[in-house]
Amino acid sequence: MCHSYCITDNFPDSVCDKRDYAIEYNGNKYSKFFYYPNPIEHFKIIKTETAKNSFDDLVITKKDYGYCKDQIKRNAQFDWSKIEIDRQWKVHSCFESCKPDVSKLDAAALATYKKAFKIDNRPVCEETNTKGGKLDVNKNNGIICLDPFENVDNCEIYQPVTQICYDDD
Repeated sequence: MCHSYCITDNFPDSVCDKRDYAIEYNGNKYSKFFYYPNPIEHFKIIKTETAKNSFDDLVITKKDYGYCKDQIKRNAQFDWSKIEIDRQWKVHSCFESCKPDVSKLDAAALATYKKAFKIDNRPVCEETNTKGGKLDVNKNNGIICLDPFENVDNCEIYQPVTQICYDDD
């Protein structure tokens, strides 16, 4: 879903390019991603007529991107495998496009990060000054999501405890 949102949000530009990162998150290894630029930031950069003249399109775009960005917040909430108890279900879809600068994390945040990410070769998030003098972290520029064409066999079937499945017999 996020891949199709990325394509439609940024059309006609082809900016949903592949990224190869090594991430091991809560016991699951991922390596094939696509970059999903924040369409609002993308339109500001390229200054297209769509961005200048169609506020409605930008609002819709923001909702689609927002849906995929919100998936990142859900990552830590997924259940853990009952069979392989050292890993979470492999149902993650998106991650931030950069990792935190561990030298700037407090002890609790550092411990949480190190527990979740055993391997993470994403670039470090950079801070830049905005016009108002505030620091802006470049993770607002986009996210990375699992490439649906490269990860076909890597997802698990999610079945909540409350769902009952019957055999075809």
